[in-house]
Amino acid sequence: MSVMSSYWKQLQLKQIMDNVMNNVLSINQFWSWSILAIIIVTMILRNKRSKAKKSFYTELTKKKDDFKNPYKLNIYDLCKTAYRPGHTEAVIDLIERLHYDINAPLPSNGLTLFSCACLSGSKKLILYLLLKGADLMSVTKDGDGPLYLATYAALNSPETDVTTLDLLITYGCDVNRQNNKGYTPLHRAASKGNYKVVKCLLRHGARINVPNKSGIYPIDCASNAGHPEIAKILAFKVNNPHVWDVVEPHTPPSIKMGLRTPMRPNILQSPTYKRSFISQRMKPM
Repeated sequence: MSVMSSYWKQLQLKQIMDNVMNNVLSINQFWSWSILAIIIVTMILRNKRSKAKKSFYTELTKKKDDFKNPYKLNIYDLCKTAYRPGHTEAVIDLIERLHYDINAPLPSNGLTLFSCACLSGSKKLILYLLLKGADLMSVTKDGDGPLYLATYAALNSPETDVTTLDLLITYGCDVNRQNNKGYTPLHRAASKGNYKVVKCLLRHGARINVPNKSGIYPIDCASNAGHPEIAKILAFKVNNPHVWDVVEPHTPPSIKMGLRTPMRPNILQSPTYKRSFISQRMKPM
């Protein structure tokens, strides 16, 4: 009896040990599978990130390469970048094949293909569009005309080429046309201190005494931007021929040179001033 009892106890103990071992194996298998699953998921995520990063750099490279391949850009962007090799030819090709309206403005800013060409400064493209019937009176939403945009391009190009300005003025662009804020091409050229562009505009009849809507003259743009030599060129006489006699001998040199307007106290303190002169001098021209 005791032998049987001992046998059953050993058998039960063995079964218990077997169950424990099975459970241990199950737990080990569970953790093994869990670790394996984590490794697989990590590898998948890493692979996705790698692909996403590669895709990002691919797209970035494509955007850079778009400028090398003109036909990947829309025609307005092509016109704006017509100074790049091949872009002018691409624009002309697209216009000839697809019959684009060169005077159709963009709803967002009012730029036409002709305006964009002027902004690029490409003389070849501008001449082509002029011969195709470009509208010289077209303006952007800011009121910038073709000559104003071409002046901006000339002032910001590595080598100043005023032949584009000569071309536009010859075809009929108004050299004194003002934008919505009253600025003329001469205001822009004066603020940049570009002697070549300033002389070109003056040669074609640009007026130095045209203020913008804030009363700022081209001479003010040059003076405030630190271009005294350009300011001297743009100095003009005031209506009263005796103004300098009135404010002498207390006139600062900058006023004598025409770089700024005499201050009101300087005029009022003059012993020989006349009321009619003061009221006239204080009015904007």
